Amino acid sequence: EPELLVASVPVVKDSVPTLIFASGEKMDMTEYAVNKKVIDVVHVAARATDETSSVLNVYKVPRMFTSRLALPDSTIVYLNSDSELSFPSRFSDSVRAVSVRGEAYFEVTKDTEKPFIVEANGMEVKVYGTRFNVNTRRNDQIQTTLVEGSVSVKPKGLAEVMLKPNQQAVFNKLVGRVTVRDVDVLSYVAWQRGNYYFENKSIGEILDELSLWYDIQVFFVNNEVRNERFSGYLPRYEEINGLLSLIEKTSHVQFEIKGRVIIVRK
Repeated sequence: EPELLVASVPVVKDSVPTLIFASGEKMDMTEYAVNKKVIDVVHVAARATDETSSVLNVYKVPRMFTSRLALPDSTIVYLNSDSELSFPSRFSDSVRAVSVRGEAYFEVTKDTEKPFIVEANGMEVKVYGTRFNVNTRRNDQIQTTLVEGSVSVKPKGLAEVMLKPNQQAVFNKLVGRVTVRDVDVLSYVAWQRGNYYFENKSIGEILDELSLWYDIQVFFVNNEVRNERFSGYLPRYEEINGLLSLIEKTSHVQFEIKGRVIIVRK
C-alpha cells in the first residue's frame, strides 16, 4: 500500500528529489527515491485547503534518481531522472489534469466520468485508463508510447490522434505534425524497471540517456564515433564503467573515464 506522507517538512538540500507543496513548503523525498535502488511508492497527503485543481504541487526528480508517486486518484506516475510533475492535491469534479517535463511513465486509474489529461510542453495526452510513457526531452519532438489501453495526443492547434497499444506518436514541433508508428515498447519503458534497452541506437543517443542517470559529461573524439550503433538490454550498474565495458565488448567503440568525463573513440 502507498504510504501517506504527513510528516513535518525537513530542510531540502540541492539536487535531491523534492516535493514542493502548493503552500510553498518543500519536502526532501530522498528516502522515497533512493539512488540506484528500488523506489518506494509515495502517496501525497492533501495539504492545501483549495478544493480545486488551480493550485499545484510540483515533484522534482534530479539526475541520478528515479521515483514514483501515487496521485490523489491512485494513479501511479514514475518519473525518470531530471524530470518533474505538476499536480493538484485534489482533482476537480470534471477532469484529472497534470503536466510533465522530462520523462514519465503513467499507470492511470480508470474513471470514465473524469478523464485524465497530461500536458506535455504544448501537447495534451488524453487517457482512457492505461499505461503509457511521455518523453519531452528533445527540443524538436515529443514522444508518447502506449503500452496498454488507449490514449490520444493533441498538440495545440492540431487534430486529436488516437493510439493503439505498441504504437508511438511523435509530435515534430518544427513542422507541426504528428506521426504514428509501431514500436517495440520495451525500449521506451525499460527505464521504469531499472533497465536500459537499446535497439540499434547511436552511441550519442545512448550516452545522452546515461548522462541523466550518472550525471556525466561526454567528449566524442569525432562525429563518426557518435553515430556508431549498439543494441542490448542492460541493467543499471552501481558504476558506469561496468556498463560501458559491456558496450565495448559488442561494438567498435572505446571509452576512457576521467573523473565525470567520458572520452569516446573508435
